Amino acid sequence: NAGTAGIAIVTGNSSGGNFNIVSGNLVEGCNIGVLFSQNYNNISSNIVVGGVTGITCSGSSVDWVVASNVVQGATTRGIYINTCGNGNINGNSVDSSSATNEIEVVGSENLVDGNSAVAGTIDTTGCTTCVVADNNI
Repeated sequence: NAGTAGIAIVTGNSSGGNFNIVSGNLVEGCNIGVLFSQNYNNISSNIVVGGVTGITCSGSSVDWVVASNVVQGATTRGIYINTCGNGNINGNSVDSSSATNEIEVVGSENLVDGNSAVAGTIDTTGCTTCVVADNNI
């Protein structure tokens, strides 16, 4: 599955990519484990192993949740929030020792709390009006 997203929630789905729950999945060896680019999505309790990026939000998504996921072995980023806002990154465990950042957040008005970055950093330099609290680094 290299070069593909294991699970992709994007425009073109029956809901237009909005209002989805992605939970309880095991995704291994995909370029991106879970990709979402729309609004009101809940990505929780998944296990993502390997690949380039574990979980990615892109496309100016708003009002989403990435919670209680386990990401291991991603080579670039464990969780990457790219220009998404009004979201909640909470209670995730990321262990990707070769990744530049365990969690990287670019966007605005995001809550980043209660995460564990086992082997790296949580980079919120590209995040405006964000709350970063109670993370384990």
